[in-house]
Amino acid sequence: KDPQKLKAYLAKKKESAEGEAAEAEAKIEIDLDDVDVHGVEDVMDIGDGRPLFIEFAYEDWTLLTTGFELHALLHGFKKDLNDPDRRSFKEADLQFYYNLYHKKPLNFKVFGNEEFSYFLELFKDVVTVEAETGFLLPLQSDQFAPEKLLRIVEDNRRERQSTIDAGDETARLTFTRPSSIEGKGGKGGDDGHEHGQGGGRREKWGDKW
Repeated sequence: KDPQKLKAYLAKKKESAEGEAAEAEAKIEIDLDDVDVHGVEDVMDIGDGRPLFIEFAYEDWTLLTTGFELHALLHGFKKDLNDPDRRSFKEADLQFYYNLYHKKPLNFKVFGNEEFSYFLELFKDVVTVEAETGFLLPLQSDQFAPEKLLRIVEDNRRERQSTIDAGDETARLTFTRPSSIEGKGGKGGDDGHEHGQGGGRREKWGDKW
């Protein structure tokens, strides 16, 4: 073999390896909190191979899933009824229609508080109560995508975490997993959410994108 060619090959290989190492190191330096939630192009990759939802816990996935189900329910009801005088329904009918549309009960106890006002606060970016009629109305258009809600949930997660880091533990969410409250009654029974944390629901939501 030509010693000069071998030397050039080894030098090129070393240079390539150093470049890959430097690139990998640069990616690792990305701080999730520095990533613009609503600006990052791909929620599946913030720039270092990690998804935007890498820090999601069970509570965040529950907010994402239930939030989109509420959104779909309110728009679906309005479209199906097609009555300008009855654009939606009231709080008292929420669990009934949720079960009718999604084939599973809505259990407020899962969210750590059975008060509707608390539940409404959790989903303030998705649903509101019309003061004049008491109707539950969607806050997002019918073209609202799960990806946009995921960004909202991540934004809210960061805000809660900052509050917790500042010493306010009241901002911490602790939801009850459905399996641990089966048979204990409460409003609506099991909510039917999937179990798991973090990326455990990545495939489910990835299919919708």
